[in-house]
Amino acid sequence: MTQSTKPTVLAIDDNAEILRGIRGALTSNGYEVDTAQDVFEAQQKMDNQLYDLLLVDIAMPLADGLTFVEQTMKNHSNAGIIIISGQAGTPELIRMIRLKVDDVLLKPFDKQELQQIVGQTLMRRRSYKAPSVSQNELVVGPLYMNIEMRKVRWYSEDLSLTPTEFCILQTLAQAIGQYTTPAVIMQRCRNYVESEDEAAYLLKPHIANLRSKLEGEGRHPRMIQNQRGLGFMLRFAEEQ
Repeated sequence: MTQSTKPTVLAIDDNAEILRGIRGALTSNGYEVDTAQDVFEAQQKMDNQLYDLLLVDIAMPLADGLTFVEQTMKNHSNAGIIIISGQAGTPELIRMIRLKVDDVLLKPFDKQELQQIVGQTLMRRRSYKAPSVSQNELVVGPLYMNIEMRKVRWYSEDLSLTPTEFCILQTLAQAIGQYTTPAVIMQRCRNYVESEDEAAYLLKPHIANLRSKLEGEGRHPRMIQNQRGLGFMLRFAEEQ
């Protein structure tokens, strides 16, 4: 089996139009997306590729999605599971609870809803940590950064950051889940070396502005955490 450096998603649905929409929405957010129109095609792809996330339709002609999930979880237990359903009744919901699926996406869904649920699921699963997509790109959950072009996409939105804010976010994303001291951040982003207290004082307004842009007036959870004596950390919402 192979493992991509990008977050990998396998979407399984017998509706080709839905699969095209999923591929387009998630590819634009920095994910690597494969598709399958039945469970047998999906199994063939899973025999050769490890996936971070499976999007599985319940109703398919050859076998139902929940049975497929039940049979494949033994060999792909690290993959997140999002069930796609037009209408889930009580028996299906009971099976989903027993299988501990991560989320349910009800049809019809839009691009933004899909991107948000996928991003949140991968953050909860923590199936990858800030992989370098290439020399000039970083992807962390719903965060995409193009280092060369200085572009940032957060969920489905393009963010406008100052050079200092961009550098701070890049520094924290590359050290995802670990604290970085204010002095280290200021040295990298402003070529400024001083005491931790002074560095923290100078860094404070940049962190505040960056938090405001990432949180989007309360639409998204606080992602930049700080601990006195340790510094700042970019971490996933479920750890807060």
